[in-house]
Amino acid sequence: MLYFAVVLSLLAVAHGSGDGRPVIHLPAIVLDVVKQSVTDCVKEEGVSPAIGEDFFKLKFGSDPDSKKFLYCVSRKTNYADEDGHFNDGMLSLFNGNSLKDEVQKVIEKCNKNKEDTKINTMYKTIDCFHKNTPVLLVE
Repeated sequence: MLYFAVVLSLLAVAHGSGDGRPVIHLPAIVLDVVKQSVTDCVKEEGVSPAIGEDFFKLKFGSDPDSKKFLYCVSRKTNYADEDGHFNDGMLSLFNGNSLKDEVQKVIEKCNKNKEDTKINTMYKTIDCFHKNTPVLLVE
């Protein structure tokens, strides 16, 4: 479950931390797992490699291929449930951080998303979390 949050962290790195939010640095071993999940999902879902590259640049496409890719990565890293919501384990990334309670509120808020499919729900949950998290996860 830790690994999906790392994916979001890589996205935050690409986006930059110049928006004023504090950052949490994650271990390199976790980043390797995320990169492998991205590679696997590009192949398994048959999507363009550009979708995987854009993912690391915080470019979340809203097209069907991008959404199914996000769902695949979320599930493969065990950071989301089958319905497209974050698992409780994501919060463990923020242990010891003074903003953990705020992050928990964001996760709870974003997990209220319920779209017509689990893939669309995951997309909305990720988008919500990225836009609202008070802490960026970085490499």
